[in-house]
Amino acid sequence: MIWNLLQRLSPSSLAPPSWIDTSSQNLYLQVVTQSRIPFFYDQCRVLDTPDGHFDMIALHLFLVLNRLDSIEHSRPLVQQLLETFIDDIDANLREMGVSDLRVGKKVRVMAEALYGRLDAYRTAFEKDRSRMSETIARNVFRHRQVSPQSISALLGYFFLQSDFLKKQNDEHILDGIISFAPPPPQSVTL
Repeated sequence: MIWNLLQRLSPSSLAPPSWIDTSSQNLYLQVVTQSRIPFFYDQCRVLDTPDGHFDMIALHLFLVLNRLDSIEHSRPLVQQLLETFIDDIDANLREMGVSDLRVGKKVRVMAEALYGRLDAYRTAFEKDRSRMSETIARNVFRHRQVSPQSISALLGYFFLQSDFLKKQNDEHILDGIISFAPPPPQSVTL
């Protein structure tokens, strides 16, 4: 469903109303903040690197976009949230010293990586939830060997957040107000 929504978005749309811009900024701030909690890097063994941070942002963006997909009239907010992500990637690449001539290409590559992850998560989540573990392992850990407990911890967190977001008020979410549940208190054997 998210992919269909993304495909219907018009790249030539007018500037969003200020409430959409504010809501997308607030949602994105919550996504980034949640993506940085130590649980991912300590217990789940996600790499504490720009790539690892990107993967956690992508996972949380999927959760928020999936929730927005169930809300009527959320399409402009979805588009603006994705544009906020692109703007943030652009700013971060520049801050990391990537030259102006290379920023556009790197942003395109990272946007394609995000859309690939969103599509993979959507497919597994909507069609075959038993494949979510494999999808998370492939997209977050790639070819690294991590314990099954690390993958299981991240998978449990994913479903916890999906259920938690479903219970939140649609109007609050459209206003850019969301919250995430605290991660499950567990210890992973390394």
